[in-house]
Amino acid sequence: MSQKKLFMVFESGFTIDFSTLCEVKTIHQTNFSSNRKLISQLKKTEPDYIISEFIYSPSLGTQISNLDGLLGSVERYCKKTQLIIYTESRYREKLETVREKFKIHHVLEYPVQASDICPLIL
Repeated sequence: MSQKKLFMVFESGFTIDFSTLCEVKTIHQTNFSSNRKLISQLKKTEPDYIISEFIYSPSLGTQISNLDGLLGSVERYCKKTQLIIYTESRYREKLETVREKFKIHHVLEYPVQASDICPLIL
């Protein structure tokens, strides 16, 4: 069985340690501190999964969220990548607006635990 790639980005500083889960499932986890850094890597490598958080901010101007650039890059470079997005319940309605434009495979709400990911990456 080949090793699957999991890219994670949590710009707010919140992280989840999937190291135990990733060892069991033979998944290589790479963490990114910003969407910009992750997008740069997507041009070189297509991961099997991307886990990111959705943060809505009305100050983003023409963008709906922190994910717009990332989701556009996934559509362009990573056709097979599954997107798993975490958000706060107060942002759920805004996230549905983003889902109308981009394909998001799974949405989970905080609080988040590594065990929430298991059924999604089997």
